[in-house]
Amino acid sequence: MDTFSDLDDVRQTVWSTLTRATTQRRHEWRTPVMGNTDGDYARMRTIVLRKSDTQSRSLRFYTDKRSAKWPMVKNGGTFSLLFWDSRHALQAQMIGKPVVLDRDATDHIWSSMPVHSRSSYATKAAPGSQLKSAKNGLPEGYFDMEPSETEYAKPHFGVFEIVVDWFEVLQLKRGGHRRAKFTWRASKERWMGEWIVP
Repeated sequence: MDTFSDLDDVRQTVWSTLTRATTQRRHEWRTPVMGNTDGDYARMRTIVLRKSDTQSRSLRFYTDKRSAKWPMVKNGGTFSLLFWDSRHALQAQMIGKPVVLDRDATDHIWSSMPVHSRSSYATKAAPGSQLKSAKNGLPEGYFDMEPSETEYAKPHFGVFEIVVDWFEVLQLKRGGHRRAKFTWRASKERWMGEWIVP
């Protein structure tokens, strides 16, 4: 990857990289770290990027509605995302607000998911519940079930998108790093970018 010298190139590179990450399972930007505040604590977790949409500035994720982050998503708090690509020494930080997908859209996604993918939402108890021994929390014989037998987990499945309002990019280079930040200006319906000191 060439050293950045144009702000439009930086912005386009970031969003095109996010799009590639949704289809390339081994891409490092496929599993960013998501963070938010919960009272006096910062909560962070690795999460899988499912879809990226440049026009709507949105990034899609799945979760178990019984997880601790779901109430935070529904309450519309601010979330941050951290992406790191070690191959190209490229980091992106993003900030935005969550939007929950409606039931029809969520049901459509669920209906296309195979049994092994549904397992992330199919534990008998909520994520974070105590177990007496090291187990996966799934019902006995789960992976031998037919799709119809896993429908009990459908109410646990939630889909949300982070609508990005701000992001910052850091490119590490031997000849000198590059850093830029972008803010969405709703009044102008465009990204406003500027170079900043790395």
